[in-house]
Amino acid sequence: MKDPKEPTELEEALELQIHPLIGMIQSKFQQADRARKPKADQWLKNLCAIRGKDSQQSMRPESEVADIYVRTTTTKTKAAYAQINEALLSGDKFPISVVPTPMPDGIAEFASLKKDEGPEMTSGLDVGFAGDGLDIPAGSTQEDIGSIIGSSYSEGMEEGMFQEGPDSSGTGAQISPAKNAALKMEKMIHDQLAESKARMGLRRASYEMCMLGTGAMKGPFTETKRLNNWKEGVYTPEIKEFPAVSFVSLWDLYVDPNAHTSDDIEWVVERHRMNFNQMFELGSQPLFDRGAIERVIETGGNYTSQSHEHAVRDYNDSENEGDLFEVLEFWGYITTHDAINMFGLDVPPQAGDTIQVNAWISGNEILRLTVNPFLPARIPYFLFPYEEDPYSIYGIGIPELMEDLQYLMNGMTRLAVENAMLAGNVMLDVDKQALANEADMKIYPGK
Repeated sequence: MKDPKEPTELEEALELQIHPLIGMIQSKFQQADRARKPKADQWLKNLCAIRGKDSQQSMRPESEVADIYVRTTTTKTKAAYAQINEALLSGDKFPISVVPTPMPDGIAEFASLKKDEGPEMTSGLDVGFAGDGLDIPAGSTQEDIGSIIGSSYSEGMEEGMFQEGPDSSGTGAQISPAKNAALKMEKMIHDQLAESKARMGLRRASYEMCMLGTGAMKGPFTETKRLNNWKEGVYTPEIKEFPAVSFVSLWDLYVDPNAHTSDDIEWVVERHRMNFNQMFELGSQPLFDRGAIERVIETGGNYTSQSHEHAVRDYNDSENEGDLFEVLEFWGYITTHDAINMFGLDVPPQAGDTIQVNAWISGNEILRLTVNPFLPARIPYFLFPYEEDPYSIYGIGIPELMEDLQYLMNGMTRLAVENAMLAGNVMLDVDKQALANEADMKIYPGK
């Protein structure tokens, strides 16, 4: 429950004399950061377990000399990651397939040649007839055959050669236009995913899913790509648009703390860590305010590392923060009234009481503000857990599942080593009368 004494998002913005939208996004970012603190602490424990570091070393007694960590968690996590990759990405294709529904809409499930088109089939083994346009070139694959038949079906429907429905006589040719269309769509999707290097993003997301308990992917978005091309010795590159998906680290994703499932998410803030070149590249993207970006760059770096970043990166990069910029990307709902009167957005006439927007901010500048371009509107982040927690949007990772077993194995191994050290150490016969009054009588290895 929010403390009534705490200032509202608008009051905080007015106090800091910044744009209300910037104040709202920063407030939500801090709210999500505070709410996920217990989860972030668990993620750090998981990371330490993967790296073979004891996150509770400071709580161990000083007399415990053996510093041993049995890296069972690392082995189990990598084994699970390998099995997931074997199941999803063992082949050359991204794990997506397109199949027609049991009752296709807008295209026929089956189609057959009309009886008055071409000669009657004399055998169930005969396929087509001379001049039907279904000649199959040598070396054709199953997908090529489907394309040939599918294109002929489209032309045949226009010319009245095909009729919808299966061949009832059992003597004519029958095709499945819905299946052929699905194969074409699947082939196009695989080509677009290959261009966007989606396989690499999914690999990184699946590893973070095993390690932290949740993986995250973002997209799809329309991006431009420069294709190198030479014509008659002259470099003539082509600019091509294609959909792209990408991996988002869970450390940089701040989700609405009131959401328990992906369908409940009202807003998301993604934190970007950018250098000068990346900031300049933002200016060339659609709907970004290049003037605002240049003003942010002129003021210098504004990036401040979060408390977890030194542990995650395993080094201190605070000296380089002057060359980096913090950019917050917001996706979420605002009221239509605020969108029109406060932020000056062009809202579609069919908009309801709330509308979804996308905003990018850095410092005190709004780099981009637009109505969510997706139709229907959706937040373009997908979270998937390793083991689902019914009371949280975040899942449970392998290191957390193995936490008790890992501590037990470490403790038992250290105990065995220290007992061996005591058994192999010199035996002492102490004359208590010769000791000082405050002498410590504890015996431990190496004393």
